[in-house]
Formats: sequence, structure tokens, C-alpha cells
Amino acid sequence: MRLVHIVDRLDPSDGGSPAVAVRLAAAHALEGHDVTIAAHTPSGTVLELKEVYDRMPGFGDVRQIFFEEDSLFERLSAVAALRSMPTYLGRADFVHLHGLWRPLLLRAAQYCRSAGVPYAITPHGMLNNWAMSQKRAKKALAMRLGWRRALSEAAFLHFLSSDERIDAAALGLRTPAVIRPNGVSIAEMSALTPVDPAFAAVLPKRYLLFLARLQYSKGLDVLCEAFDQLAAMHPELHLIIAGPDFGFGHQLRELIAQSAHGARMHAIGGVYGGNKLHLLRQAVCLCHPTRHEAFSLTILEALASALPVVTTAQSHFPELQASGAGFITELTPDAIGAAVSTLVLDAKLRARMGAAGRELVAERYGWSAIARDMTDSYKEAIRSPFARNIS
Repeated sequence: MRLVHIVDRLDPSDGGSPAVAVRLAAAHALEGHDVTIAAHTPSGTVLELKEVYDRMPGFGDVRQIFFEEDSLFERLSAVAALRSMPTYLGRADFVHLHGLWRPLLLRAAQYCRSAGVPYAITPHGMLNNWAMSQKRAKKALAMRLGWRRALSEAAFLHFLSSDERIDAAALGLRTPAVIRPNGVSIAEMSALTPVDPAFAAVLPKRYLLFLARLQYSKGLDVLCEAFDQLAAMHPELHLIIAGPDFGFGHQLRELIAQSAHGARMHAIGGVYGGNKLHLLRQAVCLCHPTRHEAFSLTILEALASALPVVTTAQSHFPELQASGAGFITELTPDAIGAAVSTLVLDAKLRARMGAAGRELVAERYGWSAIARDMTDSYKEAIRSPFARNIS
């Protein structure tokens, strides 16, 4: 099949949407499909993207197309991108859009409808109740200005969990739904990727790891309060907070400055490639106290790195605790602190949980199996474009 994946940007700092789009495209290329990934021109350089993605199995066979943003008008309208879409999308058998609200994605949906090219949309949690409650007026306007039609006329909507699908049902959409989780590549996470020696040299010996975008929904305020309790009990323990600022950076710096243990709390910005893998491999555990999540790629990467995870029910990953790979707690400092403290004190438990997590993702969350399932969904949508309930 000729497949095109479209995401607003490929920059890893944009979070889950580009990470998933790139890996699903690579998995489809490994299946033997003709795969293109299209996005706006990266904010960094294409070389920087290559350093992050080129070690990924299959990505070298994915064609990359970049739409130029030469003005604010183009960023807000994507009209020039729309004019070039017949060249890039016209021969596609299926187009997969990753994310919502961005003009480039809306234009792609509009082009696909006009050209009769079937397309799917993965909202990546952006239709969840919590997400829709943020900037509610702007999103209501966006729905009226084209997004409701784009969602309604998709061949299907791809949700990462049944809970995400249930939340989206409140919008009254009758679009077919497919539920497929995010995936992870054991080969990618196990690769002997070079780490910057200077980066590794300054890391503390024992640390908890937070690895995600810095935004309120990720529960960083609760994590900082939990670490204040933990730091008093475990004087050798540090907290590393790695991720790009998505609106919570200022508050985070204030929380660290106000903490009696702020000297052991380190906000180090976005970390990628070999340095990220090193963080995952050396941490005591991943702490992901989220308020809202569709399906966390970070949790999967931690499990593939044999790292225990402490998270909340809002991560929508009940298999984590059921498989013995981590703890699911309430979103309170006491609950999170108690779970983390248990792991800090018990090296054998950490090892058992790490092994269980790696086994879980190897059996159920490999990208190759997810890509095959998604290909089946594409084919079913092409055969029965008006079919319902194809999940």
C-alpha cells in the first residue's frame, strides 16, 4: 500500500504525536509498504532529526516531505501546503493524520475528502474530557470551522484506549472507531546508542525520573510535593525532570526554589537519543503522576528499558500493575511517595518489576504487531468506507 502519515511537526519536543507517527511509519515500511511521512519544516535541522530517528528500524525507508512555513499567515492557514498536497497525497491509498487543531492537519483532511483519498485521524488524547475542557471556547470554534466535519468524515478515528473512545463519544460523532495502543520497539530501546560522556558524568547516582513535557496535566506539582517527603527519608535520592517546557516551566522553577530539597531536584530540559536511553537505564524508577493521558509512550519506553513505573489511573494502563511491572496510585503526594519509597528500598522488587515490564511490552506492545493491525484497519476502511464499528 501507498501510505502517508501526516503530523504537524516531527520535532521530538512536540511529544507523543511525532514519536508515534514516526514509529508507526517505520513499522509500516518494515512491512514492505511505500511510506511517506509529511510535516512542517522542523524547527531545528533535518540533521538533528536524523540523529534522533535514524537508528529506528525501518525509518531509513520512509520518505520525508516537509511543508515550508515562510510566514505567520502560512503557519495559521497552511494554504501553500494545501496547494502542494496533490503532489504528495494524490497517489496515496490511505492517509493517517496524527493530532488535532493544527491547520496543516485540517487542510490535509480537506484535501483527502475532495480527492476521494480515505484518511484516519489519531487524536492522541486531544478529545479526552480533560483536554477538551482546556481552552474550551477556542476548541468549540475550531470544531465549527472545520474540525467536526474532518472528524465526522474520516474513514475511522484511531483511539489509544477504550476510555479515550468513551470520552470522545460525548461529542456525538458517528465516525467508526479503531482502538489500538501505542507501541514500543525493544530493538530501539536496547540499542547501544552513544551517550554524551559529559551528560552522564553530571548525573546523580540515585534518581527518580520524570520524562515528559512540562505541563500542568502531567502532575509535576504533585510529584515535587511527593519528592519533598521522599527526600527527607532517602538523603541520597535525587529527582530528574526531563522534558521540554509546555507551559509549566515557570511554576516548576518556583516549586524547586521553594523546596527545602530543591538542590536535589534537577529540571534539565528535553533529552533525546542516547542520553534519554541512558536516563531510563540508570533511574530507580519512572514517576509519571499524570492527570490526563491517552496512552503514554514514555511508560512503554520505561518498561522496554526494564524500569519500574509509578503512575496514576489517569494513564489508562491497568496492565502495568496487573503484570507486576509497577504501581498505579492515587494522584496524591502520599500515595506516590509511598510507592516510590517501596521501590527505593527493595532492589529485588525493582528487578522483578523491570523484567515483568520488559516481558509485557515484548508480548503485547511491539510496533510490528500494531502496524499489522493498523494496516488491516486501513484495508477494511477502503473496502467498506461507510462501515461502522470496525474495531
